[in-house]
Amino acid sequence: METRSLPCVLTEPELLERGNRVADVLRDLEDLDEKRKQAAADFKGRIDVLDATARQLGKEIRTKTEYRMVEVVRETDYRRNVAEVVRSDTGEVIESRPLTPAERQMEIQPAKALKLEPPTESTDA
Repeated sequence: METRSLPCVLTEPELLERGNRVADVLRDLEDLDEKRKQAAADFKGRIDVLDATARQLGKEIRTKTEYRMVEVVRETDYRRNVAEVVRSDTGEVIESRPLTPAERQMEIQPAKALKLEPPTESTDA
């Protein structure tokens, strides 16, 4: 005797069971697809961070510089009529501009602030 795979009509209970199975498979497929999307987003974020870090390091190597917080001093030079910002670590002028008309007016300090002493009276007679 020989056996072959041939089409057979499904019974109502078999159709119901297949319907439940397909619903379960579709739900699992949706869950798995959502997990794939979440994992892809997570990996993309991690890849983007590494990519940005690599680009920044490459730029620092090319330019042989990096940005750091450095103390600066604002200086006003009334003789040259300029306001400058100077690096404290190297003394390099990093910003220079002409004084504004308001800045050109030197503040007059009250005698008290300048610690001027009143003239003393002479006791020579």
